[in-house]
Amino acid sequence: MSLRYNPKKPSILKKDLPKKTRTPKEVEKLQPISQNNIRLDDDIDPKTLLDAIDKVLSRQWNLVPSQLNPDFQAHIQKYRDFLPKLVSRYQLYSIFPNNQTFIDQEIDQLFEDQRIKRILLQDNDDLNDLIMKNEDYRAVLNEHSKKSNDINVQTSIENFINYLDENPKSLKIPKDLIIKTLGDESVSILIKLGFLQIIPQSTTKTLLKISIPKYGYIINLYQTSRKFIVKTINTNKWREIKHNDLYEKWEKNKLKFKDFKGLNLNWILHWLIGEGTLEVFEIGDGKAYRIISK
Repeated sequence: MSLRYNPKKPSILKKDLPKKTRTPKEVEKLQPISQNNIRLDDDIDPKTLLDAIDKVLSRQWNLVPSQLNPDFQAHIQKYRDFLPKLVSRYQLYSIFPNNQTFIDQEIDQLFEDQRIKRILLQDNDDLNDLIMKNEDYRAVLNEHSKKSNDINVQTSIENFINYLDENPKSLKIPKDLIIKTLGDESVSILIKLGFLQIIPQSTTKTLLKISIPKYGYIINLYQTSRKFIVKTINTNKWREIKHNDLYEKWEKNKLKFKDFKGLNLNWILHWLIGEGTLEVFEIGDGKAYRIISK
């Protein structure tokens, strides 16, 4: 399934030009009036972690302008519908500022109660993960089963669902152990579908981790938008920027819909604040951000 939008354009050859180097602008350092427990979204006050997950997902995208080419509009909507409903633990950290311990405990409890699924991003860091409501994860499994006419695929998914019910805390699983339960063919099918992923490691024992198809698109979206934000703020001598200035640059970016598919600015800001790349603080006329780590 291709999600790349390729309008037909004439080929243009350009000479290689020397890259221009930017020097940070000479501006006065912003003066914070408050830096404690600052919420990025003043109108978001979730009562539960599941509510916070819904809030992040509901505000992931901006409306697609009607003046865009209809084919391009359709491409953007197709891309958005294609993505799994995932949020980062770091985004939840930002929703509940200075409450990381609370978030970690809530995630552990919801995971144990089979209310959420966790997708590990780094094999040596169990706190760097993506979170998905269990009902949404099951919906993806059922969708794959219904779309397939292969009885082996359907059986493999059904057995995998039963395995997850019996082993709700599964994150990393020895391959030989799950093969004993599901069978070699089913494990191979689940790896091919993207519900299991091999963990590269130097030991002789192969480990698999629970996964979800297409989550790499979320990571790519994060990396692309993060690069834009960091590059934009780094043009400032003090590596900081007012929210209104950043918002203006984000909205004027010509690649906003091509690269970001109309991503809402606050979606990536929550991620960067939660992971510790940015800090948010209050100034006289609103909020501002400062880079505090690379």
